[in-house]
Amino acid sequence: VVSQPTATLNFINETQIAQVVSIGTILPLVEETSTHYKLLTPDGICYISKEKAHIVDNTQINAVEQIIELAKSFLDLRYAWAGTSAAGFDCSGFVYTLFRTFDIWLSRDAQEQVFEGAVYTYQEAIPGDLLFFAYEEGNGEVHHVGLYLGDDQMIHSQTPGSKVMITKLEGTTYQKELCAVRRFF
Repeated sequence: VVSQPTATLNFINETQIAQVVSIGTILPLVEETSTHYKLLTPDGICYISKEKAHIVDNTQINAVEQIIELAKSFLDLRYAWAGTSAAGFDCSGFVYTLFRTFDIWLSRDAQEQVFEGAVYTYQEAIPGDLLFFAYEEGNGEVHHVGLYLGDDQMIHSQTPGSKVMITKLEGTTYQKELCAVRRFF
């Protein structure tokens, strides 16, 4: 799986033009070298640098630290409604894309994601948990999700016209609207 904002696929057949793919692109592994993965695509066999991808499995060491580091690499990326790529994210597309790079398949939208994962309170929240927010001071419809960083902060793709950012919850509307914490790691 591509684990950086973008990566280049270089094809074995030199007449084929290299292709740029976005984070979350998953392709079958053919073999591994010390520096590259050899992959199968609909257009043929290609190579991708190991610095841009990793093998998907459920035993990722330091997965929480890695997902937070990956999330931070998108700081200042523009909000894009229905976005799930390095071209832009909406809130649920952001966490959906981050988590699938670690073989954790969430539903696409926050209204469905809130029913997945293990349930915790905000007092029990640890970095890597998802925070969900609902209208009517947390009692209405879920409308937003962010990735908890610890220290009362989350990283999220906020709203149209904004970008991926880190927000402290205390004293904000988010503090009043927090309705759920879910853990996947």
